[in-house]
Amino acid sequence: MSLDRTSADYEYDRDTRVDKTADGTFTATLTDEWTTLTTHPNGGYVLGTALNALGQTLNQPDPVAVSAFFLRPAAAGEALMRTETVREGRRTATGQVILEQGGREVMRATATYADLSPNGGRELHLEGPPDLPDPDQCPPPRELDRIEGVTIAHRLDYRYPGAPVGWTAVPTAAPTRSSGCASPTAARPTPTACPRWWTSPSPPC
Repeated sequence: MSLDRTSADYEYDRDTRVDKTADGTFTATLTDEWTTLTTHPNGGYVLGTALNALGQTLNQPDPVAVSAFFLRPAAAGEALMRTETVREGRRTATGQVILEQGGREVMRATATYADLSPNGGRELHLEGPPDLPDPDQCPPPRELDRIEGVTIAHRLDYRYPGAPVGWTAVPTAAPTRSSGCASPTAARPTPTACPRWWTSPSPPC
């Protein structure tokens, strides 16, 4: 019996699931588990859901370039997505997806997909990762730990080796912040599946 986890085992995959109802038409339920301080679902979560629909339309599996326009805030609830294939080639495919709620367009995105599976081709690495402390040595600030009413704060993990600018008059050394998902998120990681990233603090005012 395989021990590999399926997409149903991952919170992000479950919450961005789409169902095909016709060629180029998909439905999804945007949950209230990724809301921000605005009380609306996070834009990246909404985009990830729409890209799942577009990915089932094109002949390539992985989004590599995405341009999205948000016309109005999304809301938790049912969403309709309409996809269109612009061009498909042997190495890349480009398409468009429109996400609607209540008959109104919420978001429109154009994306190019390719296959990022390892294929033994050439790789170029110009720089290595920054020298950073282990995330376990950087406790999350209390101000960002599970903010009441902001459900995305329960799913993202912010950690600092020292108090960031804004919490103290003394700036810390850059880069200082690690952000990522608090739990495993995707059976097939993509650029929209909550990667871990590091950023530098803003300069003191």
